[in-house]
Amino acid sequence: MKIFLKLLIIINVLLFLSSCGFKSFVKENPINLNIDNFITQKGDKKLGKIIKSEVMLYSSNEAKKNIDIILEIDKQKQIREKNLKNRVTKYNLTLNVAVFIKGDFEDKFTFNKSSSTTVTASSFNNFLNEERVYANLSKRIADEIKNMLALNY
Repeated sequence: MKIFLKLLIIINVLLFLSSCGFKSFVKENPINLNIDNFITQKGDKKLGKIIKSEVMLYSSNEAKKNIDIILEIDKQKQIREKNLKNRVTKYNLTLNVAVFIKGDFEDKFTFNKSSSTTVTASSFNNFLNEERVYANLSKRIADEIKNMLALNY
């Protein structure tokens, strides 16, 4: 009887975990667009390339709708925290991306993401940390752009 009860509990747990029903929205609803041009008009070109590489994965050459995407990227670095000696200990890094979509229709979307980073003794490590944070923010914005394209077009 105990073996049967244990077996029944294990089967119920496995059924519950295997049927959660999660599906990726972008994979279930692929973007039916052909992105002809992807241009970073203003701002950091390296971040524009990161966003482009993420979004272009979902472009389809067989799609009937052709669009152009133009990015304007604005990076901001603000002091978030100072210590008692009036030295900066944390920065708030913000990435603002304006996305212009041109084709049969014209739209404009803006995406804003921010994060913070701590200051270390080495300025080179500070630079690397800032670049890493901006790259992560641009990947998060690229995911939002993909979702926006999947929802609207």
